Amino acid sequence: MSRVLFITSDYPEDGKGNLYYDLVSEFVYNDNIVDVIVPQERKYKKKNTMLKSNNLTVFRVRYLNFRGKVSVIEKGIATIIQGHFYKWIVKKYFNNKYDIVICATLPISYRPVFQYVKKKHKTYTYLLHKDIFPQSAIDLGILKHKSILYKFFRRMESRLYDKSDKIGVMSKKNIDYLVLNNPRLPINKFEICVNSIIPKAVHEIATLIESRKTTRKKYHLPIEDTIFIYGGNISRAQGIQFIYSVLPEFSKMIGAHLLFVGSGNEFDNLKNNIIENKYENVTIISKVEKSEFDMIVSACDVGLVFLDYKFTIANIPSRSLTHMEFRQPIIAATDEYTDFRDFIIYNNIGLWSPSNDVSAFLENVKKYIENKSLIKEQGENARAYLEKNMNTKISYLTIMKNLHKVGNLHEE
Repeated sequence: MSRVLFITSDYPEDGKGNLYYDLVSEFVYNDNIVDVIVPQERKYKKKNTMLKSNNLTVFRVRYLNFRGKVSVIEKGIATIIQGHFYKWIVKKYFNNKYDIVICATLPISYRPVFQYVKKKHKTYTYLLHKDIFPQSAIDLGILKHKSILYKFFRRMESRLYDKSDKIGVMSKKNIDYLVLNNPRLPINKFEICVNSIIPKAVHEIATLIESRKTTRKKYHLPIEDTIFIYGGNISRAQGIQFIYSVLPEFSKMIGAHLLFVGSGNEFDNLKNNIIENKYENVTIISKVEKSEFDMIVSACDVGLVFLDYKFTIANIPSRSLTHMEFRQPIIAATDEYTDFRDFIIYNNIGLWSPSNDVSAFLENVKKYIENKSLIKEQGENARAYLEKNMNTKISYLTIMKNLHKVGNLHEE
């Protein structure tokens, strides 16, 4: 049994199927004691809450706004001071002797809390690295490479790596990038810790699929068409201009329907674009609870992944896991750097095209419209791969083996 502190800004209350919720569940299932700290943005006007059950404590603590359409100044301050905030929370509410502290990016400002627990208890620090910032902001044109702000965040990033005993990244190309750009760090500081979930049981998915027609009627979706669904954040990172270019051409396709479910900085703009152009075979729905989202996904056929073409870091979108869980193939339109492209092609779980080529994307859509057996074949491959290689048990064992290696488990 180990004592674990888990800090993340993404831990929904209705969380089954969320990367971090499922990972915490796996830790608890394996008889570890877990304390979770998650910030609760002040715009929701909720008080601090601490819920305890068995070996799990979840502390939702009121904090500054840092997501969506919020003040740039407030978002910046929230990002910069978040590590100090967590350190204060740990000292005040969770001053336990932890075996391991796990923090999930973003943000990249965890260094103060890592430094504190390492100094006080020699705690093992593990960084779950899901977003290589500030390079992602450079790629999207949000920051300039020689700007003072970039240099500030780059220094913050480097200091975080110094205080991390191990950095778990999503793919080999993430390791390649970090090693190349941080040559003073030993390569054994990095390891692959894949995105993972606890897959729903087959009978649970079958039950949802039984309501497929009812769900389509509820959301005014065509009963017989092949439905392509994008669910998640809608922002600059998704290559929003490419999506705008796709819509008028997709609207001409027969037997296909495009569904967006999500939120983000570009959600309202995308919604207005769809309404103004009166695209009859495109629907957009605001973000819903996870249970409702799963019902919507179960009524669809093919999952979509969009990433901006300008990315020079390998993003592995976690939203693809839900589609794999529901036996759905994936159409990915991304940059050419990411190894997500290689992942779906090599394992025959989807189709890929660069996110600056509308014609290639539409050709992939057409393949699924005309070949339902391909949907079934690649969907089955996706589910099988998820169960074997992207189950939360894999991530749990990846992290825990580090504790055994350093002999950092406390005696009970």
